[in-house]
Amino acid sequence: MKTIDLHGIKHNEVEKVILDAVCKYDVPFRTITGHSFMMKRIVKDTLDILDLYAREEIGNDGCLIVFEKRKKK
Repeated sequence: MKTIDLHGIKHNEVEKVILDAVCKYDVPFRTITGHSFMMKRIVKDTLDILDLYAREEIGNDGCLIVFEKRKKK
C-alpha cells in the first residue's frame, strides 16, 4: 500500500498533495497526518469532493487510510 506523508506540508498545500496522490495511486493508500485535527479535516474534506473517504488506521490514529465510497444500492 502506498503511503503519503504530510509531515512538513503546510495546511494550504495539503489539498494539492492529496489530489496528486489520488491521480497517481490506487486506493486504498495510507496518509500520515500526525495527530493534527486540522490536517485530518483538510484531508477528509478534499477526499469528500472526490467521492472518497478516509478512516483512521487501526492502532495508529496519526494515519488515515483512503478508500472509495461504497455505492448505495
